[in-house]
Amino acid sequence: MAIYFIRIVTICVLLAGCAKSDSGLQGNLDKTRQIVKDEQSKSNTWSIKVWNIPTRKFTVTFYAPSLREERLIEREDRYYRLARHQRLTVSLNFATPNCIGNHSAQMHIKCLLAKIRHNPHVTIDENTVSQLVHKDGQVLTYMSIIGSDNQQIKVINTHFVFERDNQWGDFHASMLEPNHREFITMLKFSNWVSLTEKNPP
Repeated sequence: MAIYFIRIVTICVLLAGCAKSDSGLQGNLDKTRQIVKDEQSKSNTWSIKVWNIPTRKFTVTFYAPSLREERLIEREDRYYRLARHQRLTVSLNFATPNCIGNHSAQMHIKCLLAKIRHNPHVTIDENTVSQLVHKDGQVLTYMSIIGSDNQQIKVINTHFVFERDNQWGDFHASMLEPNHREFITMLKFSNWVSLTEKNPP
């Protein structure tokens, strides 16, 4: 909708400028560029989001664009939430560990990577695998490739992994076919994620 609006405004402004003078046309071109920048800025605005797990003593706080919720599971043994914005997908999974071993975030990442690497439909670009310490856990970032040689889709993935009460949390954000700016943004995504302890009632 914003694209069609920008096109209509551009045509109207240019026609108005042509009817006046060359200097008027330049002024209207400048106004049109500003309108385009304003619309792009609005569409790229990220605001704070708070995802609350009802039965837990913390919330996950992060910055993201407006999200459309697509799935929500709330059980005693598992909390799962998934939402999207265009090519961006954000999900939160908090459940009992599904791999043998301790419950640390480090173990969860090791388990997670092993499962992805054994998926025949997904290939990890090993040169892009990065693991960093987060104040509330660990961060895993990598580029995955989905599909065959003839038709491949690149996806940048960021997992913020944490442990609470012997359960694993995996806050996952992914972007399909990211451009350079989006790729850099996804690398920084975990900087805008944190766990916030709930105040006791």
